[in-house]
Amino acid sequence: MATMQQIADTISNKEFAQNLLIDFRQMNLDAGINAQQALWLHHRSRALEVSIGGQTMVVDVLNMAMVGDVEAAFVALSNCTPDDMSQPYHWFNAERVNWLKDKIAQQMGWA
Repeated sequence: MATMQQIADTISNKEFAQNLLIDFRQMNLDAGINAQQALWLHHRSRALEVSIGGQTMVVDVLNMAMVGDVEAAFVALSNCTPDDMSQPYHWFNAERVNWLKDKIAQQMGWA
């Protein structure tokens, strides 16, 4: 059974993730994201290819964050390949991945 501290931490992580996504959305809007890029970004957040320990898998990093597992989301973001910006719909570049990782690291006290 979960302790009160574990429950409180999970609730805190969920609130942080919700606010992070609001900030990320606003940053993308301010940067001029278009509809095709927004749909691609949603696709990438739900089906992010991650390589770790010699294994490649597809994970739902958005769901990780929303359920409060921001630590796993950080690991996924740290081991994904950002968009190389070779296509007009690409949006999830290294700068945006690093922005998310930096915010998570600050929240978790890792920065």
